[in-house]
Amino acid sequence: MSEIHNVKLEILRPGPAHNQLLSPLTPCLVLCGADGPVTIRLPFEQRQLLIRLERLRDTARLPDLPDG
Repeated sequence: MSEIHNVKLEILRPGPAHNQLLSPLTPCLVLCGADGPVTIRLPFEQRQLLIRLERLRDTARLPDLPDG
């Protein structure tokens, strides 16, 4: 079975510290480990990202099913 590694991904936006919601209209700077920064545009809004992350958490909570 493959190992699962933790990865720290930082998404930064320009502007003031308040009202920093993700939007497809705003470019974001992404940092990950020792790699250089990359500018991206996310194809979804903040709420859509939160829903997707919650689905991943729900899947991670499911009990392991027996093989066969």
